[in-house]
Amino acid sequence: HFEAAGEDREALAYLWRAAEDARAKYDNTSAFDFLGRYVALCEKAGASPAGDVQFRKGLLYLAEASKELGRLDETDRFCQRILDAIALPCPESVTALSKLADNLRRRGDPQGALETYEKAAGMARLLDDKVQQMHIVSDSGIPLAMSGRWNEAMDRFQQAEKLARKLKVHSSLVYAIMNQGRCYQVGQRQYSEAIRSFRKAQHVAERHQLRPHLVSVLTNKANVLFDMEQYNNAARSIEGGLLIAKQFGYRQPYVSMLSNQALYQCMLGGWDEAGQLGERALHLANHYAMTYLRGVNRHTLGMLAGQAGDLEGCIASQSASVRDHVEVNYQDSARAALCEILIAANQWLVP
Repeated sequence: HFEAAGEDREALAYLWRAAEDARAKYDNTSAFDFLGRYVALCEKAGASPAGDVQFRKGLLYLAEASKELGRLDETDRFCQRILDAIALPCPESVTALSKLADNLRRRGDPQGALETYEKAAGMARLLDDKVQQMHIVSDSGIPLAMSGRWNEAMDRFQQAEKLARKLKVHSSLVYAIMNQGRCYQVGQRQYSEAIRSFRKAQHVAERHQLRPHLVSVLTNKANVLFDMEQYNNAARSIEGGLLIAKQFGYRQPYVSMLSNQALYQCMLGGWDEAGQLGERALHLANHYAMTYLRGVNRHTLGMLAGQAGDLEGCIASQSASVRDHVEVNYQDSARAALCEILIAANQWLVP
């Protein structure tokens, strides 16, 4: 109402609060809307990233929301605005550069990501910002893992764990331990070690009541159990995270875990339940414009259609899944959907 009435000062205050509430609930779609309007009003008032810290934070939060929505070009643009406006390093410029590094990693350029993280680390050292340095150590382990440099990645995550303990940043501690579990799971196929890491991370998250982080840990633990073909245990692991996400309104994690549950039930042969979960998750993903999760559920529903002999429906769902995954730059997921199309097409051709 304040926005429509032209009362910009009051509108800015309410938009900021609404954005903070949406971010707390991992509602990236709403956060992107509120922050976009906040930034537009700031620009109308003549704000510049060079001299307005709150405006810089608004741009950073907008970049974060756009990144989570798969809108990487917009993320780059918001971050570059901060970097172009500021001559000397500041906390926001370090974060902006780190986000650019993460986008390079998401686009499949791990070497470019590592080089950009090194620039961000240099800025953080100039500022003597220990927390930012810890984040960069942790985040830079991911492109190392992508490059198959698992031992180096593990070293980064273990170093990040030590720094997080020293600085008492419990949220970062959870992620550092959890990423060690991912190294054990994906890089070394040491599933028992991976489970041990996830349980350790779960203990930290529960002890410090870090509910969003606990949801992430439970999801990752379920993924290991899935790789171990313990589908019932995977489904049970994720149920706890689902309850937390639903109770506290963590929208993105909730839809993500519903999507995983549909896949687990698919593997267990619970076709009807898998279909119901997949349709529900797809409806929510559509409603909240979650393109990646829309693609995930179209992929699952396509597999269910193929299993039921509906080859035309399978190909239609998988084709839509490919489009969704390409749109948000998840190429591996797009390839998985393409494989299902080829399988269905071959079955169609066999008399």
